[in-house]
Formats: sequence, C-alpha cells, structure tokens
Amino acid sequence: IEKMQEKDKDLAEPTAISASEDAVRVMTIHGSKGLEFPVVFVLDLTKRFNLQDIQKSYLFNEDYGVGTSFKDLERRISYTTLPEVALKIEKKKKLLSEEMRKLYVAVTRAEEKLFLVGSYKNEESAWLEWGQTAHYSEAILPSSERFNASSLMKWIGMSLVRHPDGKNDYLETPAKIGSIWQHPARFKISFHNESSIRENIQTIDLDEDSTWLENLEVQAKNNDKHQNDEAFQLAVKRMEYEYTHESATRTTSYQSVSEIKRLFEEPENARMVKIDVNKPRNRFVSEKLSRPKFMSDESEPSAAEIGTATHLIMQNIDLTQIPTKESVKDLIATFVAKGLLTDKVATKIQVDAILAFFTTELGELMLKKPKLVTREAPFSLLMDAEKIFTDMHEDASDKLLIHGIIDGFLEEEDGLILYDFKTDYVDKNSTIALEKISKNYRGQMNLYREALENISGKPVKAAYLCLLSIGKTLLIEK
Repeated sequence: IEKMQEKDKDLAEPTAISASEDAVRVMTIHGSKGLEFPVVFVLDLTKRFNLQDIQKSYLFNEDYGVGTSFKDLERRISYTTLPEVALKIEKKKKLLSEEMRKLYVAVTRAEEKLFLVGSYKNEESAWLEWGQTAHYSEAILPSSERFNASSLMKWIGMSLVRHPDGKNDYLETPAKIGSIWQHPARFKISFHNESSIRENIQTIDLDEDSTWLENLEVQAKNNDKHQNDEAFQLAVKRMEYEYTHESATRTTSYQSVSEIKRLFEEPENARMVKIDVNKPRNRFVSEKLSRPKFMSDESEPSAAEIGTATHLIMQNIDLTQIPTKESVKDLIATFVAKGLLTDKVATKIQVDAILAFFTTELGELMLKKPKLVTREAPFSLLMDAEKIFTDMHEDASDKLLIHGIIDGFLEEEDGLILYDFKTDYVDKNSTIALEKISKNYRGQMNLYREALENISGKPVKAAYLCLLSIGKTLLIEK
C-alpha cells in the first residue's frame, strides 16, 4: 500500500476542503492529530471501551510471557490463574492509556468552542455515575475509578462535577479542592431529550427567490462605480493574486536515482537532459509497480530481477581470495537458503560472467587491494530543480535532493576509482553498441562522480562501467 501511495496509482483521494471553505469536516480522532478548528464536536463519548482483547482465554505479553486459564481435563473445569489475571490488568492499563491519549487529542483540537457529546438513559443516571468521586479529596481521580470507567464521558463527568460549573440538583456539594474549585475554566452542562431537540429544529424556506436576477444587476452596477476606486482595485488585485512560485509547490523535493533513470539517456556532457512532465505534481516514477514477491514463482524472472540478484552476489563476494565457480555457487546457495533469492532467479545468474569480471584490470585491482574497496555506498546530493523539471524557470534557485546507492569505489592516495555494474545485454563486437551504452550511462556516472567527490573531498580519477554480460569494463569520460 505504501508503494501504491508513493506512485499515486489506483488510490482514490477524498475531495480536498480548504480551511477557508464553509464546511463541516468529519474525521476520526486519530485523523485530527496536528489540526485545529474554530468549533469542534466530539461525538459518542459514552460509547463503551473496546476491551475484547482482554476477554480471551489467553494473553501474550512481550515482557511477562503468556497468561492463560488452567484447564482440568479430567473434571472438564477451567480455572482462572494468577498470570492470566495479572496480564489482563496489564493489558487493560495499556488499552485505557491509549483511550486517554485519544481523549487528550480530541479536547485540544478546538480554538474557540468545544462540544463534548454523549447519551444517557436520563439526566439523573448521568449525574449519579459522575458523582461517584464527588467527595474524593485529591485532585487526581482515584485509580480504581479511572480503571473501572467504561467510557470517555465517565472520565470527563467525574472531573467536571467537582467544579462550581458542575453544580446540580442530584448531588450534594462536592469536596472543595482548591486547584479545581478555583480553576478559571468555564463550561456548561446541558441535557436534551428528543422532544426538546424537535422543538428547536428550524425550518428553512427553500422557495426560489424571483428577484435574484434584478439583485444581481444592481450589484453589478454598483461595482462599476468603484472601478476607479483605489481601495477597490487593491481588493481585486489581492483576490486575483497568483503565487509566483506555483510550480515549486507542485514539485517534489526528493527523487531517487532509480526513479529518474530515463533522464540519463542521451545526456549532454555538462548537465542532464530536462524532460517535460505534464502532471499535477512534478515527480518521476516508474510506469509500473514492481512484481510482488508472492508472484515470483508463477513466471520466469524478469531481467531486472536477475540484474538485482547479480548485484547482490557482486556486493558480497569475498575479495580477500580469488573467486572460483564453486565459491560463487556456494554464495548463491547461501542466499537461496536465507530466502533472499528464489531458485528460479538463482539459476539465471551468470556465474561465468561474474568470474570473467575478476580477470579484468579493475577486477584484479579489487582483489589485490580489497581494503581500499567500498561497496554499496549510499549518497545524497542537492541539485538545481530546474535541471530536472523544465517548468521550474521562475524557481531556478529551488533544490532537489537526489538519493541513490553507488555500486562501489576504490580509494587510492591520488583519487578515487568509481565503478558501476550493469547486466544489460550488448553486442561486444559492435563498436557502435558499446559507444551507445557508454553514452546512455554517462549522465548517471557523472552524477555518481559529483556525489562521490562532494562526500569524500577527493577527485574521482576514473569511472568504469562494468558490463558483466560481456566481461568488459568501459572507461567513462567526464
């Protein structure tokens, strides 16, 4: 679901309501976190707490283990055990603590007025329930009453009846606790039954106003009189104001390298090619969602899956010894046993191609100096947003965070040697094909080069594109 949300595909979104609209927003307490409204109604506060989790015959606790009833199989009788009782109390404490946190969120959303709404059989039953702690002499309600409360409204009511505004005809004067009795907060407790609600319902005449057209014409004439009014013109200007950096509000501040790979095709030497994006938001994403793991056994692995698996092997080969066919196969088998690779993908990994790489000049250098090799190096790089999105001209100063992972590099005294593995198929006998793939990946390698130089403070003296499918390494010029 997170991946679908990230790619903005197949998920319906509710119609947005701006803060200025005259509308009622209905949401859960959890959904209201971080928001504030002039008037807030918290409804159904007498709904009983959901304590189904503690009604089971067994409970699990990460600290104390299992609590369950004892079953006498011969007598066919079940007995409650001490661990069961203890864990139920512990579980209920956690559930009530969460309910109390929800209540805190709910009552802190209002800016001007807060309405707390619940329902009781009658007014007397509400006061009698709330008055159970009216004479308690401590400011904080007794833990036993808080623990045995069945709803949020009972907590609220037991707190309010000890305040002067909570005075009623059903209870005697409660204990006068200074911090509560003299508290400046003001509230009103009112009860309504069905008949009183019906009496207060107002009817609205929906008959169409036949004079609306004449009123509109008069209003239009009055507006014409103000065309030369400086204040009127200023008001119009403000109402028609358009934000000068509108494109920046629709542009992502983050992109991963995997999402913008197509930017690197046919790049210029100095900068990446810009691509027009005619979408509500500026962000590059893959056209298709990746195939779920549970479908991997139903069809042949894709080229991307085989490439990912090959990268995994290359990143974990022991560089302190010369790789052999047996050692590589053992490594693959280890990942299959751990569930990191499927059997179908494992059989598609070209072991000979991996071994061939270590016969190249770069591969031999890595085996000769394994301590200088850094593999799977994550990086973050700030770039000008206008280099990615062509409609950012007025926001040229905006920055875009690019994140990715470099396959690896060697750190020598006079500079760094950058390398990147590719499993693309290419005709090794075609000079044109080799030039084309070198050109296609030059922009990506330039990005890696810039990021690595910024991170390390050292120059990248060479950058190699390692074509594993043909056992060749191409030197990519800056």
